[in-house]
Amino acid sequence: MPTVGVLSQVQWGETAYASISISAYVSAHNHTVLQQMLQQAVTNTAVVLNFHVEEYDQVARAYYVAFAPTKPPLNALIGKAGRTPELQLASSTDNITQLYQVNFTVVPVPQVQPLTVATSTSKDMIMQWGGTTSQMV
Repeated sequence: MPTVGVLSQVQWGETAYASISISAYVSAHNHTVLQQMLQQAVTNTAVVLNFHVEEYDQVARAYYVAFAPTKPPLNALIGKAGRTPELQLASSTDNITQLYQVNFTVVPVPQVQPLTVATSTSKDMIMQWGGTTSQMV
């Protein structure tokens, strides 16, 4: 079920197996789609993500992509706490935007995927996410 949101926060431990935590705002329609999904018995937590985080470089006076899949989309799994998916939906909207907040955590699949991490327009690096321990040797 495709869902679109506006990122508000992304956190990553910067290691190949670290989870990525995402906070975003979604419309009422997307909130309903996610709510219906959570009310069902979730057996498959596979997700496909396409996102990017932009920052502003004061020196270069330009925006740059600070964090994103290098070759989108990013394949992942919604993290689980026991049998419960790590996906929380706000029950009411933000008073200003009329959007619902959603928080979720994704973990890597056994496939190496590159992520771009940058600190300015001229300083970026590619970091690997996911894979198996034999691929990381």
